[in-house]
Amino acid sequence: MTIFKNTYNVLIALSALAASVPVSSCGPGAMDGDRTDGDGGVTATLTLRLFQPSPVTQTRAGSETLTDANVLVLNSGGSAVGCAYLTGSPSSGTVKTRSGSSVTVCAVGNTGVAGYLDGVSSLSELKKKSVAVTAAAGVDPAKNGVLYGCSAADITVNSDGTTSPSHVDVKLNRLYSMFIYNITPSSGITILGYQICHVPLSSYVVPQATSNPGGKFADFDLMHITSPVAGEKGTTGTYYMFENLQGTAAASKDEKSRNSANAPTDASYINIYATDGTWTKTFRIYLGGLTT
Repeated sequence: MTIFKNTYNVLIALSALAASVPVSSCGPGAMDGDRTDGDGGVTATLTLRLFQPSPVTQTRAGSETLTDANVLVLNSGGSAVGCAYLTGSPSSGTVKTRSGSSVTVCAVGNTGVAGYLDGVSSLSELKKKSVAVTAAAGVDPAKNGVLYGCSAADITVNSDGTTSPSHVDVKLNRLYSMFIYNITPSSGITILGYQICHVPLSSYVVPQATSNPGGKFADFDLMHITSPVAGEKGTTGTYYMFENLQGTAAASKDEKSRNSANAPTDASYINIYATDGTWTKTFRIYLGGLTT
């Protein structure tokens, strides 16, 4: 079994001329040129270039497409100093910002909403943003799921319109993970079916440490094996799901130790139904980490 995330790389080139007054929030008029508070904000140019995700694992149509991007520029204190909404599978765009050091550029892709960052004036408010589905199978990469990423906090926007560095690399992560399973039974054991259970229905846009928003979970449909044969590979396939942020368990070192005694609260798991002809049992393996 393999679990991992895929990423986009987006290259952002930033230039600006401005004073260091934070934006009150991102929304209509938040950074327009008609402000009268004397902050002197001017246009900073962002050039986005999309690179091939690595590793290349997506196979569904549309899974490689960035349709739009909400961009937020944050100063060293985590306050917003610029924002923009870029459309048309953006490879370039503009954003108004303020000068300062230790500036960070964050981007949220594929929201489809121009006002997604309305009212967001800080990193702490951005961290409240989340996405949700209504069923375990609702996470579908063919629908161009939401992406998120931030640059390193090492950008300097000078008052003369120059920046250092001149190019900013932002890696946008998909909010879901891809789970590949391959069930191979021992000789004489027949796999009857399997089911992936208790996966989260929501995810924060900005990575969080220990929890998913909402606290709602669901199971995928039970899958029955057609004409199972003893000792043969039961099945192989792929699932997509939000990361389940339940922390780590030091005692869970391999598949054998990924059991109920060692599993964190609300951990996701796979039930494997098997028989040897005299008994029928359910084997439960808890998921987590990068494992094969």
